[in-house]
Amino acid sequence: MGLLYIMPINESEADRVEILEDESGKTIILKSYGLPMIFWGYFAAIIIILLAMSLTIMGPLKQMINQDDAINKLIAYLVISTLIGMPFLLLCFLLYEKFISKNGPFITVSHRLFWISFYKKSFELCNENTETDPNLFVEKFLDSPNIAKMEGDSAHRAFQNQGHFYLKAKRVDLSVINLDRHSRRTDLNKICKILAKY
Repeated sequence: MGLLYIMPINESEADRVEILEDESGKTIILKSYGLPMIFWGYFAAIIIILLAMSLTIMGPLKQMINQDDAINKLIAYLVISTLIGMPFLLLCFLLYEKFISKNGPFITVSHRLFWISFYKKSFELCNENTETDPNLFVEKFLDSPNIAKMEGDSAHRAFQNQGHFYLKAKRVDLSVINLDRHSRRTDLNKICKILAKY
């Protein structure tokens, strides 16, 4: 989710970085930033449109529900559930958070909606951590060939597929998992350096 939900890249970002200390050592917790405020404006506009649509179609929906035809009733209930479900789904996007915490070789990634954790995964990093074979590293991902770059035409430079980058972690069993992704390698490298300290 790093392309939308940006993680902090500096320990001085006090509202998004938390450092705890207990008997097991120091633990760092990185908390993702929410979506920009403009998205709340989009949300308000969509709610106004949905309310206007609801007021307009409420009469015909009531008629469809009162009919004996099962298909009309089903369509009416589907429309009502869509009008109710869309604001909830959009609110989920606005109130989503991702936490990455690290204490020594242990990393926990948790995802939260409405401040409630709904998915949490903990694992142990590989013990061997060298410059040539680190247990936290950044890797580029390009899902399709960069045709615009291959052609070399400067007029197509804006259309080049730049891809994005993954922050990956190597587990004890030597499997690799994705911790985060971003369009900028430097930001992921900074996150990697922060996590490596703890």
